[in-house]
Amino acid sequence: MVLDNIIMEIWQLFLMLTFQLIAGFMAIILAIFIYKRNPNYKGNLYLGLGFIFYSLYPFGCFFFEIGINEFIVLLSLQISLIGSIIGTMFFVLSMMIFCKSTKVLEKSKMKLLYFLVSLLICIYICWPSSIIFISLNPTLTERSILLMILITIYIVFSTGGTILRLTKAIKMMKESNPHMTKNLKNFRLALIISFGILIFSVIENLTQEHFYNIFNYLFLLLTYILISQPLLKQKRET
Repeated sequence: MVLDNIIMEIWQLFLMLTFQLIAGFMAIILAIFIYKRNPNYKGNLYLGLGFIFYSLYPFGCFFFEIGINEFIVLLSLQISLIGSIIGTMFFVLSMMIFCKSTKVLEKSKMKLLYFLVSLLICIYICWPSSIIFISLNPTLTERSILLMILITIYIVFSTGGTILRLTKAIKMMKESNPHMTKNLKNFRLALIISFGILIFSVIENLTQEHFYNIFNYLFLLLTYILISQPLLKQKRET
């Protein structure tokens, strides 16, 4: 029975590390392809940057799970959390451009607001009191309640607000621009599915059962595919 449990834990760890590497490299590849489709359009640029920063989340988690020493575990955790925060910010800004325009975003105060809030959360992630406890055998951490609340609220409000913004844009463009409407529906579905990432991350943190992390990365990969699909179908602009 003990041997069976050890084998199961090793198998789950191997599967999780594999998904983390796939998610990280997939994000970088998609970022390059999306940017090259239309390098002059800021919507593609911001979305590409979103993928680049979000690749830090699975890569950081990969080195976190390996647990070489406490410094690497702490640094990996901070990088993964910062990557998810900044990645979310660029995803939100790109959706604002797709819904409206680059000029509207440049004039809007929302861009500055998202930047300042993201910066403050990233500073707190690096604050010594944000990570309370680190264990190497097994690799575990205890994060402050404030940190978990801040990240959860930020992601829920950012994603939820973007879903509402996309829904409004879909209604407005339904007749005038059916092609863009179809793309926006893809984006909206991707963001709805992305809540699965947050849900399983919370479950994994509360239970400390790494098995739930596998579902986390399945939802992450599905979100990648859905959000990038419309842009990968664009004709490349030179």
